Amino acid sequence: VLRQACMDIPKLRSAGIEGRLAVNFSSHQFYDNNAVEVWFGILEEYQIPPSAFTFEITESMLLPDRERQRNLLLEIHKKGVMLTIDDFGTGYSSTSYLQHFPISMLKIDKSFVDGVPQDKHQTALLNALIQMAGALEIDVVAEGVETLQQVEFLHAHCADLIQGFY
Repeated sequence: VLRQACMDIPKLRSAGIEGRLAVNFSSHQFYDNNAVEVWFGILEEYQIPPSAFTFEITESMLLPDRERQRNLLLEIHKKGVMLTIDDFGTGYSSTSYLQHFPISMLKIDKSFVDGVPQDKHQTALLNALIQMAGALEIDVVAEGVETLQQVEFLHAHCADLIQGFY
């Protein structure tokens, strides 16, 4: 996947499309002891700067061997890659992840967006997540946005990006 992304970036840039490309990593890739060396070898091979990428991981990937995962993410982050926790809130959510890992972005799961703005508890929880991330200078992507009311709520409550079918 990373190799294909590296081949696609020059095509996107020549079409005038800039920005970071998000790549999801599987648990298998993430736990491979040679992963960082392989990933950055591919970037070097295609002469793509690490800053062109966002690596997306899930919360569950941070559980086993927390110190190893922290060191791995710090190494990746220091090289310029942005790190995102995908589907935040569906796994083993812990605000300590946000304190101990160099996370740049949270993709808040669709399940937190579904009842907004009708369900007052869900609305309060989503707002709290957005505010917490903002206070920590972590960008927020709200996933699963499907209605104008959700877009308006997220805009009013300072979500950085939305993703969905609206």
